[in-house]
Amino acid sequence: MCGETSNPHNKLVDFCLDNTVSSTSGICLAWDTGEIRSIRKRENLADGNLLESASGTEGYSVVNVIFGDLFREATGTWSALDSPIDVYADLVIPLGEELVIEPGVEVRVQGEFELDVFGRLEAVGTAEDSIRFLAPDTLTWEGINFVDSDTNGQDSSRVSYCRTSDCDRIDGPLYLEHSSDLRLSHSVISGNLASRGGGIRCEYSNPLLHDLLIADNGVSNGGACYLNFSHPLLIRVRMQNNTATWGGGLYTNYADCTLEHCMIDGNDATYGGAMRLSGGEVTAVNLTVSENTQSEFLSAEIDLSDGAGLMLQNVIIWSTLADAIRARDSVSPCELTVSYSDVQGGEAGIEADGNAIVNWLAGNLDSDPLFVDPAGGDFLLQIGSPCIDAGDPASGPDEDGTNVEMGAYYYFQTFLGIDAVTDIPHDQGRQVQLVWSAAQMDYENYSPHHSYSAWRLDPLFGRGAGGRLITDPGQLLPVSPGEEVFWQRDDDYVWVFLAQIPALQYTQYGLAAPTLIDSSAVDPHYTTFKVVFHWLEGFSESDPDSGYSVDNLPPDRVTNLSSGLVPGACRLEWDEVTTGSYEGNSYPELNGVWYRVHASDVGYFEPDAGTLLETVEEPIYYYTPPPEETRKFFRIVASDQP
Repeated sequence: MCGETSNPHNKLVDFCLDNTVSSTSGICLAWDTGEIRSIRKRENLADGNLLESASGTEGYSVVNVIFGDLFREATGTWSALDSPIDVYADLVIPLGEELVIEPGVEVRVQGEFELDVFGRLEAVGTAEDSIRFLAPDTLTWEGINFVDSDTNGQDSSRVSYCRTSDCDRIDGPLYLEHSSDLRLSHSVISGNLASRGGGIRCEYSNPLLHDLLIADNGVSNGGACYLNFSHPLLIRVRMQNNTATWGGGLYTNYADCTLEHCMIDGNDATYGGAMRLSGGEVTAVNLTVSENTQSEFLSAEIDLSDGAGLMLQNVIIWSTLADAIRARDSVSPCELTVSYSDVQGGEAGIEADGNAIVNWLAGNLDSDPLFVDPAGGDFLLQIGSPCIDAGDPASGPDEDGTNVEMGAYYYFQTFLGIDAVTDIPHDQGRQVQLVWSAAQMDYENYSPHHSYSAWRLDPLFGRGAGGRLITDPGQLLPVSPGEEVFWQRDDDYVWVFLAQIPALQYTQYGLAAPTLIDSSAVDPHYTTFKVVFHWLEGFSESDPDSGYSVDNLPPDRVTNLSSGLVPGACRLEWDEVTTGSYEGNSYPELNGVWYRVHASDVGYFEPDAGTLLETVEEPIYYYTPPPEETRKFFRIVASDQP
């Protein structure tokens, strides 16, 4: 048998297999250039069966053409410079050896070959440059097997940021047998066919599986995962659009596994649209199950049998199937425990046959979870979902500090809150810049019914005959332009309406808000504010926050200063200064303008503490000179401080 390859970088060139040389000599393998690190007979892994070894160009780790009952050791490093790498034989990573596959490598398996991992596989891509395992054109291959790492002392294998497809065999693309050390994460397993486990099959293995998408696979048992006497931990694993006879997403056989923040949706099965549990104990925390289908008449998202136990906490099961969960009659009773979960149909949505036990505990709901777009595969929660902050308080707070949600996905809440209350510089005071962050409903969805209102606390408030009094801000709208509105929360505090601001999906808003008084050397005189977000059905309010204003500018200059003699005194008069001061402050020391009268014996002088005669409140002053004084020069300074 002879042939010629077309790519000298990835395959042997002008190879020839000749089994006619001798009836006892086996086969003859010949090539021009390329590389074969080692060749052994498949049925025996001992080095004594090494037939021949040769090397091509330094640095190549390209798997070339191997036929018949031969296999190829896979060790060293496969780099992106060698990609794509074409595999024409079964591969093995021997015990004590390691194969490193670098980001960007595409492994193309040219037929029904597999990779056996007795040593260590390090296939770690990146989010931008993943590793691909596939079979080109219409071919299929037979996956990767992780074998005996629990007992052989080999360091754990790592598979991350990889994409695996086109596998067709009984065991699924990733098969683990007595191998608990594998760390599989941030990968996609899709488009495979198998008898057990469309993505992963675990036999007596307890791996950590996290941040995976296992989708569009077709199998008999376990569309995404098949777990047999195994105890894996699954975190943020999505099982989507798989098909199976038993367990559209997950099939367990006496497996004690834990699912955290996992999603099972869009799968189809004859029995158990989402999961089929046969024996064992499964714990699911923050799981979402929805939009799965099942062809059996007595259909259910989750099907329990053979004494299986299932504990659900902070879970959403929302489905069009007849039952959310079915626990079948069995010799050992199935037992289901549900707490702080949203189950369609409530406890009545659970079909418990025969001796099955249902523990329906506190915190459960039967309410539409308000997914964003379940038909489109978006199971994030909308604002207003009853599942937000509705999980078990004992689970601990979310990252935003609120109570945990039900379901797989965290709902990050941005709180309506005042960010700053600061003085506005270069003004005459009596106002601050009030800045607040948008409410979540605002920046997620625009509506003409969304708006903000700003309020000021007035502890000395005494409402006159005018204005409208309300008891909560939900009574504010509609509000007329210029209307006075007062919100009396209790007998001690009254909030004065300042302004209504339309919600336009900004991340932050601001308002020049009037203060009660300005700060002074005596007291900063804080003013307290609150912001309320309004929508059609309700409102939410910020925590109060305070700040103070500063009069940064002096009043206008004194004008029309004149003098005249009266008996025993010199009378000084000037025009009243009104520009640059505020009237109506609640505290006496800030009610208007004060006049500082300065005098000197010389005509040109700078007023200071040494020249100050007196501070007066009215624009008139009487100066009584000593008997020997014949003349005096005066300057009047207007100030907004006493």
